[in-house]
Amino acid sequence: MPESTSATGRPSWAEHPERVLGVFIGFSLIVWTLQCTLLQKVLGLDVLETVLWGDQLAWGYSKHPPLSGWIGGLFARASGHGDWAMYLAAQLCISIGIFFTFKLARLFFDRYRATVSALLLYFLFYYTPSWMKFSTYFVEIAIAPAAAYFLLRALRNDRLIDWALMGISCGLGLLNKYSFGLILLGFALVVLTRADYRRRLTSPGPYLAAGLCILLFLPHFQWLWENDFVCFQHVDERLSEDHDWLMPLAVLAAALYPMLTEGLFVAAALLPPFGAAWRRPRALWEKFRSLEGWERCPVDREALHFAAILSLTPGAFYLLLSLTGTDIILMWLCTVASCSGVAVMALCPVRADARFFRHIVWLLALYIGVVFVITTIDTACRTTTSMHLDPHDVIAAGETYWHRHTAEPLRVVVGGLRYAAIFDHYSPRHPLGCEADDDLSVRLHRDQIERYGALIIDSKFDDLETFLGRLDVPLEFERVRIEYRSLLGETKSRTLLLAYLPPGTKIK
Repeated sequence: MPESTSATGRPSWAEHPERVLGVFIGFSLIVWTLQCTLLQKVLGLDVLETVLWGDQLAWGYSKHPPLSGWIGGLFARASGHGDWAMYLAAQLCISIGIFFTFKLARLFFDRYRATVSALLLYFLFYYTPSWMKFSTYFVEIAIAPAAAYFLLRALRNDRLIDWALMGISCGLGLLNKYSFGLILLGFALVVLTRADYRRRLTSPGPYLAAGLCILLFLPHFQWLWENDFVCFQHVDERLSEDHDWLMPLAVLAAALYPMLTEGLFVAAALLPPFGAAWRRPRALWEKFRSLEGWERCPVDREALHFAAILSLTPGAFYLLLSLTGTDIILMWLCTVASCSGVAVMALCPVRADARFFRHIVWLLALYIGVVFVITTIDTACRTTTSMHLDPHDVIAAGETYWHRHTAEPLRVVVGGLRYAAIFDHYSPRHPLGCEADDDLSVRLHRDQIERYGALIIDSKFDDLETFLGRLDVPLEFERVRIEYRSLLGETKSRTLLLAYLPPGTKIK
């Protein structure tokens, strides 16, 4: 960033923190979208799953509520099923989340402190590296800070429009991911633990918000009722999996990671400039501890109360679950940290002036540069199925095999999630993708499979075992080997298992 100076002698860009935030948002959106698009040949498994859901346009899916699938399907169709659109969707969600984090922080702080609160999120690994792609996590990254912002505006102003927007945001959050319920629990704790917030419970606003939230969720609840609450069965299966005895420590580390990481970078911004003190560790420590050269300021208790509760409540809940022997997916903690930067800046002991802001910006620029170089080298040199398996080679192998058995067009593909979704997303005809071990998906596509037949495809029998058990006739499989590689990496190969399921085959 150029060091042009203003009349005050300070770098002119540092006098406009909101503009700097906009630059970082735009830069991150473009750079990470391009990096993923140029270096990766296939969407990640979670993204393929989201696109597959989006093509079904249902009020729910076997693992999650429908919102992420709807958004993923919309971006896929609008772009002609271009991968770049899915990477862009992920970065747009992050950009929306960063923007609303800034808006929330601005209700507590001046513009420097508020901007830093938002920029600190870019120091968290799930806001930056290229392997993060569109999924339910990213939709939650966008919705959670928006809901928190509307809640605080509602608590401050008690306007029905703010309560309504808060309720709609919460309804969308639940339509995206059930873990948003922990954010709602945090909202409840925020309101109940502060007297001036509790007084709002006597006004109609909170009940309007609750009513709109429930109204938005009702269609999905009806879908759950009609489908035996299949999503909850998936959650129960994940929670009941065995885990290592160190899991509680891992959950605790994941829960504290956002605030500790951001606090470390804030502390680095407060270090004295390079000079004599850096040659003597004790002198450096004394200058840092005394905050020499910085104007002290008190803790913002309201901001700390609001942001710390929202940042730590989900982690505390997951920690309790892990202590009972429950398996925890650590990624569940990655999207509820949008208020962590606000909490850290509420604790920051100095006034966030232009000098402090410059230090944070340069640290962030250095951090993003290092992460970009590392992830680019890793993606370009390390060949993995999840990023470099060429979907067009998979489709060519499947189509060639299919047309050796019939002249009819391929309408349905049954396989493991990866291969069913590859055909659904990348094939020009976009045949229906049916996940072989997903009972809901099989029920949804049973009629089409029995009427038109299906291509059975996967790289291992384990993913097909449940589906094959539903058939009355055995199938003959053929093995096809395909090669794949990263831009600069070694060539690897994968064996595909292919079978032809003729029309008229009955499925139990």
